[in-house]
This record gives sequence, C-alpha cells and structure tokens, in this order.
Amino acid sequence: TQTLRQFVRGNVTLGSLVITDGLVSYPGALDGYEHTAISVRGSGRWAHESLPGVHRVFSQAKRMIEGTYQGAGSAQHLQEYLDEYVFRFNHRTSKSRGLVFYRLLQRAVTAQPMTYRQLVRVPTPKLIHPTGVQRPRRQPGSLNTTPLTHPWRRPQAPTDGDLNG
Repeated sequence: TQTLRQFVRGNVTLGSLVITDGLVSYPGALDGYEHTAISVRGSGRWAHESLPGVHRVFSQAKRMIEGTYQGAGSAQHLQEYLDEYVFRFNHRTSKSRGLVFYRLLQRAVTAQPMTYRQLVRVPTPKLIHPTGVQRPRRQPGSLNTTPLTHPWRRPQAPTDGDLNG
C-alpha cells in the first residue's frame, strides 16, 4: 500500500477522481482522492468493457514491447521499454513527425559516444555472454559473379496445347 500511495501522490493531482478495479489495496492508498471502484468480476462485463482505457493502454504497451523486441526484452529494462511507449503514445498524433526524427538525428550526431554500461540501469556483467564471432572475419567476396543459368526463366516456345487453348 505504501508503494502504491507514493506512486499515486507522485503522478495524480490531489483531489482527482481515480477510477480503479476492486483491488483491496486501493482504498488505503487513495486517501485524499475521490475514488470509484468498479469490480470487474461483480459487474458481469468483460474487463475491457468496464475499464476500456486501462486495457487499451496495457494491450498497446504489451504489443509494442513484443513487436519491437520480439520476446528478447527483459524485466531489468522494463522501465526503459515503458518510457519508449510513453514517448510513442504522446507523439502518436504529432503533426511534425519529420521534425521529431530530425531532432533525434541532431542529438545522435552531436552526442558523445556511450558504452553499454553507461546506458543500462544496472551495469552488471551478463551471466551468459553471447558467443558472437570466434575468429577473424573474412573480407566479402566480389559482387561480380557470372549469372546462373535458370531454365525456368528462358522464354519457352509455345506448345500445341498452348495454341489450342
């Protein structure tokens, strides 16, 4: 309840109407707020019908994380994933998306290089290191190659069956 209270106080204006599901932790955490609890189970409706905005945001956040990271995301980086979701959500109706990309490029060009350890929240070494390339890489071969013969690409002479339909 204390953690929930700290979150609410840090993110919701005092005196606001807060609509929640019927979780028993909410009443103690929402002192000073107008609180309406909607029991999803008791309403007889589906959860997405009782609290549509909440379910829309969570389903979109889950879809963004799964779609972007293809299951490779980790709980350790969840806050960064959610920060990215909030950025995308807040800019979804931007009339100047090109300007956002332009500003991103400006910052990327002018910023100093950063290491992985500077980027991550908990810079501890990984328990299992990716193997990567174990030997020196070879130079790529030439792109000048002789064309392959593909009999299926050569024009064929019409047969009797083709002429008669």
